Amino acid sequence: MKRQRGIALVTVLVVVAVISGIASSVVLEQQFAIRRTENLLHGDQGVLYLFALETWAKESLGMDAEKGAASDHLKEEWALTLPPVEVEGGSVAGSIHDLQGLFNINSLVDAKGEVSAAATLQFRCLLTQLGGASISPEEVVAAAIDWIDADQDVTGEGAEDLDYLSRDPSYRSAGQHFVSPSELLLLEGMSFAAWENIRPYVTAYPVVTEESSYINVNTAPLEVLKCLNIDAESQEIAAEILRYRVEGEPFASSEEALEYIKSSGAADATLKSWRIDVKSNYFLLVSAATFGTHELRMHHLLAREQNTTRVTTLMRTFGEEW
Repeated sequence: MKRQRGIALVTVLVVVAVISGIASSVVLEQQFAIRRTENLLHGDQGVLYLFALETWAKESLGMDAEKGAASDHLKEEWALTLPPVEVEGGSVAGSIHDLQGLFNINSLVDAKGEVSAAATLQFRCLLTQLGGASISPEEVVAAAIDWIDADQDVTGEGAEDLDYLSRDPSYRSAGQHFVSPSELLLLEGMSFAAWENIRPYVTAYPVVTEESSYINVNTAPLEVLKCLNIDAESQEIAAEILRYRVEGEPFASSEEALEYIKSSGAADATLKSWRIDVKSNYFLLVSAATFGTHELRMHHLLAREQNTTRVTTLMRTFGEEW
């Protein structure tokens, strides 16, 4: 009898242990399910807010065009950074950057497939100024041209498919314009240190006309201004342009900017080689959203049609680089 009761007690204990294990497993799975659902909701919420920020950027740029201003500059409303704003469940922030204040690496080869001598000089100037001893500017410029052009003929010290197919992992040259400036890291001769140095001053957007890649002198940083024209006075003139922007009003027209460049020491014969503008049509929105443990960041490449208020999205990418 005692033995039977002992067996019954053990059986009850085993059953209780099994039920406890099942209950613990169910509770744990439920917690995982709640956390997964929470993460999905936070992720979806963050993405929706990033798209809302894109709408804000488009409206801001459209309203700026509607005002009919003669120029685009850093004192306009669109250039103001949107600081982190608390929203239900998290926060969002965003900033709009003028891409035409930077050097467009796609301007090295125009829409017709022809190499631009002026853009080549500008890019070489940037690489010489910022690239450091880890690269050869001539090699990187040639490799960038080969990356864009459709043929397999090596340009100077450049590189084509045969050079990249021997790498591990192997890949081919694009044979088209750059989609992202980070593609420069794939070029033969480019180092990460040099990329880190020039990254803030280069961009990549479609080349529609030669003028579409002209530098906006109202928004360009000093490093880009120094490479607007390759002559003895260009660096001093760059500093003068920046000083004028800070202390006075932005340039209202290209003619006004050229007149100031002339008064700063540029020779009449070189004025046509200054590839400058004061209007911009390509912008980059950098948006960020934080919900729960999710931190999302997106880059939106925006194009504003010339002389209109219409703004379209050309590309979106997640992450720190685009």
